Amino acid sequence: MIDLEMPAHFGLHDGVEGVHLARELRRRLGRDLPVLLLTRSEPSEIAPEHLAQVQAVFRKPLHAGELASRLAALLSPSGRLAGSPR
Repeated sequence: MIDLEMPAHFGLHDGVEGVHLARELRRRLGRDLPVLLLTRSEPSEIAPEHLAQVQAVFRKPLHAGELASRLAALLSPSGRLAGSPR
């Protein structure tokens, strides 16, 4: 799970977006790494190219029950989250 807007205290350059970090992690790991995007933004405010790179979008504040049920869906045999932007 990666925040769309990464805080500067993570040691990244200011303005680094979570999807850019996910892309770099996938490149380095050489595999398709599932990415769950955490944001305070409305889904309509997120760039389509960012949505295409993630399996799910979670809005802040994130509640434990929602996280648990959507992670269970990700780990299901279909391997796809309900409501996934893909």
